[in-house]
Amino acid sequence: MTRSAAVAWSAADPAPYNCAMDLFVAKKALAALVLPPTGPLLLALLGLAFLPRWPKWGRALAWFGVLSLLALSLPVVSHALVRSLDQSPPLDFSQTLNAQAIVVLGGGIRRAAPEYGGDTLGGLTLERVRYGALVARRTKLPVLVSGGAVYGGTAEALLMKRALEEGFGGEVRCPLVIRTPNG
Repeated sequence: MTRSAAVAWSAADPAPYNCAMDLFVAKKALAALVLPPTGPLLLALLGLAFLPRWPKWGRALAWFGVLSLLALSLPVVSHALVRSLDQSPPLDFSQTLNAQAIVVLGGGIRRAAPEYGGDTLGGLTLERVRYGALVARRTKLPVLVSGGAVYGGTAEALLMKRALEEGFGGEVRCPLVIRTPNG
């Protein structure tokens, strides 16, 4: 298809079906159903629904849902789970000699934060930007930030660039903004 045909097609027809966005929404919905607190609560409700027909299994499932919700809400359990997932060693700066750039990936934004007058970086992204600035100062490597605007608003890469330059005294060579049909 030629460029003029593609432009004519996009101007005349509605936007094409976006399967990637549907998968994104489906993944978020599934995570919301499975992860606490919804997952254990659904197990408890399922156990209560089983009580009339299978009382033994119903009580066991209901208690398992309630007790797992209680256990997962305890800080000692949540910290142990996070520690078990994140076992990466700190960066060895002697291994950065062949590196060409520091890439900081986005990790989420806070939309319409009133104290900032609009969108701002979320906690995880701010932590990544701060560490990227530290690594950039120590290695003198250029920084590339990456992040889009999934639900519209300000692109995450632009917010990261602003935070890195204004808050941490860094310099971003080229913010990589990921455009989506919705954003």
